[in-house]
Amino acid sequence: MTGNLSKLNELINTANYAKAEFLLYDLIQKNPNDYNLNKNLGMVLLAQKKYQGALLSFEKCYFVNNKDTDILMNLSYLFLKVQDHSQCIKFSEEAINLDSKLAGVYQNLATCYLEMHNFEKALEFADKTAKIRGGLESEENLKYDDFINIYVDILLASKELSLFENFSQSVLDKEIFHPELFIKLLGHDSTKIKKIYLDVIQNIINDPEQFNNKIEKNAKIASANICLAEYYKKDRTISEQYFITANNHIADMQRAPIYARQQMYLDLVNYFKNFNEKKILENVDQKKGEGLIFIVGMPRSGTTLTESILSTADNTVAGGEKVFFTNNLWSIFSDLKPDQYINPDFIKELGDRYLATIELHRNGAKNFIDKMPANFLYYKFIKLALPGSKFIHVYRDSWDNAISLFKANYQDTIIYASSFFGIATEYSNYSHLMKFWEKTSSSPCFFNVSYEDLVSNTDKIIHDLWKYCGLIGNFSSEKRKSHYANTASQQQVSRDIYKTSLKKEEFLEFKEQFYTDLAQQNTFWQKLGIF
Repeated sequence: MTGNLSKLNELINTANYAKAEFLLYDLIQKNPNDYNLNKNLGMVLLAQKKYQGALLSFEKCYFVNNKDTDILMNLSYLFLKVQDHSQCIKFSEEAINLDSKLAGVYQNLATCYLEMHNFEKALEFADKTAKIRGGLESEENLKYDDFINIYVDILLASKELSLFENFSQSVLDKEIFHPELFIKLLGHDSTKIKKIYLDVIQNIINDPEQFNNKIEKNAKIASANICLAEYYKKDRTISEQYFITANNHIADMQRAPIYARQQMYLDLVNYFKNFNEKKILENVDQKKGEGLIFIVGMPRSGTTLTESILSTADNTVAGGEKVFFTNNLWSIFSDLKPDQYINPDFIKELGDRYLATIELHRNGAKNFIDKMPANFLYYKFIKLALPGSKFIHVYRDSWDNAISLFKANYQDTIIYASSFFGIATEYSNYSHLMKFWEKTSSSPCFFNVSYEDLVSNTDKIIHDLWKYCGLIGNFSSEKRKSHYANTASQQQVSRDIYKTSLKKEEFLEFKEQFYTDLAQQNTFWQKLGIF
């Protein structure tokens, strides 16, 4: 045991988390109730962003010792990551009752209330976070990029624009690289950008050896190039080159191959093409999930715009991009096991847990909008668990969608967006899965909305959306523009609906190859004989 523990410490200290995880599972199998082993497993899983597994480990520790602030802090953070706001608040309060100086826990609460659109409470806890770290503009506080981003999001969501402007400028004047802050200030008022900020960004690009490892170097340089791409966006040639360079660095960070996702799509199709859902539906209340509206599609296809429109209806709450199904179902997709997962008990629990998770955010509203675009992957699971729910599918011209994805700074969140080949492959996968759901269902699955129609024929589409969702109240353009969206689309949503994103003529040297790649991927799917 002693030798294994030494090896474990070495693996953790060298950030070899995958091997540490493997060793920990072996040790815990022999010592299932060992507190420190389970705590270390939680830390290792958290480091790998395996949130559900980490939650299980920390919860196991909590039932042994509910006074360990490390455990409470991690549970607070993890329930925030899976967007279970009530549990996040519960464990945050327990942690603070034991130690009132836990800045990270207050930050979790600030983020939690921001996501629930309670901006007053969010600001209260953000201020407490900063105070513990010596003040908003203290050297200690400014080290935390995530806090700075949360704080300015709160100011923007609260329409405290002068505070946002003054804070942003004062931080950037300190010559600290905060890429998201730079882009937000640029989008707010480009005249506020000073030469000193550009010098800081350029230094990131010119001196890559200042970073400790390859991943950090690529991430920083990618973000710096994105900043310059946005700054020079009026000069398309210059801007495009910065975007290309940024995505080359993002691609260099990737580990998962593009075709791994395609295999996941294939597994879904192969499993569900002969799936008999009758037995499950017999055990689920067909009205379960009424009032839930899922907006799905490719990222950057207009899902946020659609959410902002629907959110103006009476008795309707915009929930943003909820990760419940992503976190709970992603692991299943790597190894679909029908007997283990697709059964009445699992489906019932899936629906019950989702409704419980959104209850605090929903706050009694009749309608709740979940606009996680990737929920199209989980359509069959969701519809079985919540048969009363409605699905809106927003789709967009493939090339326009591709450009918008390529220009977003997704880094480790959307792995395919760093290349036009990756986007073409994903677009084909997505469009054929949507066709598959429609083909294998006895009734229409989705209310389909073209982004082009949405911005060109807005009044009609809004009327049709209201009718489909059973919404009441009149659409309000001003209310829509005040909608808070914690996504890359926030700046666009805050403007009047515009048509300038249609038929983009950018990155033209990639356009022909993109369509060639897209056609090849479409041929691959067509040869399966399912469509």
